[in-house]
Amino acid sequence: LSAVTKLRAALPKDVVAELDRLRRHVFVGGPVRDYEAPLLGELLQAALDRAHLKVRYDSIESGITERVVYPHGLYASEGYWYCVCFDRRREMNIPMRADRFLSAERVEGFEPPPELFLQGWLSEAREAVGERLRVRARVTERGRKSFELTTLFGTIAPHEGGSGTIEAEIPRLEIDYYASRLLSVGTDVTVEYPPELVEAIQNKASEVISLYD
Repeated sequence: LSAVTKLRAALPKDVVAELDRLRRHVFVGGPVRDYEAPLLGELLQAALDRAHLKVRYDSIESGITERVVYPHGLYASEGYWYCVCFDRRREMNIPMRADRFLSAERVEGFEPPPELFLQGWLSEAREAVGERLRVRARVTERGRKSFELTTLFGTIAPHEGGSGTIEAEIPRLEIDYYASRLLSVGTDVTVEYPPELVEAIQNKASEVISLYD
């Protein structure tokens, strides 16, 4: 709500009125996620103000790190908010999950990077790095009703007999996260592809087994 309020305040009143009118006739659905992103408003305001932030960020690959970033803007995908930032340490634009920002404070002394057209960058990034992977999985009747799978993929339509099939897309960078979540469902879900996700689940299952050898 904080992010939406700030965004509306930054737009001309006639644009806000037109968006409100359109909103009555348009709905964008997607998986429902149960998570918090308390710094979403600060990220959006920094993008609007063209300001740099010193942040603590918890990434899957590197753990908790400190870095200076320049937020270009926000986008929503698969039920999550992402912030496209220019990372001064890596000298490149990268997407960062908004809920993984642990702290953020403004810093001075940095020149803003070239302005970024968010939608164009997203299209180019997806084509260049294969950002998303197609997932197909078979689900038992019990798995189809599980909270874990419905929070990941939304409602799963049943087949005759009660079982179901998941067909979705996931970010390539989130394979490790999805493998952990799917492993917790046990034998009620069987991933058919992509092989990268299947391998990640197998590796995590092996790690669990090794703890009890």
